[in-house]
Amino acid sequence: MPELNGLDATSEIKASKNPNQFTPIFAITADALTIDDETKSKLFDDVLLKPIEIDKLFSALACE
Repeated sequence: MPELNGLDATSEIKASKNPNQFTPIFAITADALTIDDETKSKLFDDVLLKPIEIDKLFSALACE
């Protein structure tokens, strides 16, 4: 996204009244240190690390 990074886009989606305001959002990153715990819990439903492990993806999607 040229105008917004993932953190800013997620903040806008969660903060504004829109059909996706309560849609689960997952961050997928190769850098485990990029997202601190406070930001993670505030913005994302889960953070998945690359390379994606299929069982962790299924677990996140099932909200386990």
